[in-house]
Amino acid sequence: MRERGFNPAAVLANRVARELDVPWHPSLLRKVRHTPPQTGLARTARERNLRGAFRCAAVDGLTVALVDDVTTTGATLEALARELRRSGAWRVEGWVVARTPASGRNA
Repeated sequence: MRERGFNPAAVLANRVARELDVPWHPSLLRKVRHTPPQTGLARTARERNLRGAFRCAAVDGLTVALVDDVTTTGATLEALARELRRSGAWRVEGWVVARTPASGRNA
């Protein structure tokens, strides 16, 4: 967001929600602490980098789709899904447009 001036994943999520006629809740998940860029980090470092970085409103019993533009190791989706499940989500799905080759060991 800071670098591009917009959030590509939010643009996609908004469009997907409109096309499928389902609610979009951009403020459901929020980042509660700054994290360094994930670029160049192996999966374990990415997981450590994101630990405790997100908070979620109560989502008891809901199915939630996480929409992202690009994934490399899936660490961000996993961190978000973990927080959603902790907050009561019944099911969490990750919908991603593109996947980049993972770099580094343990990626």
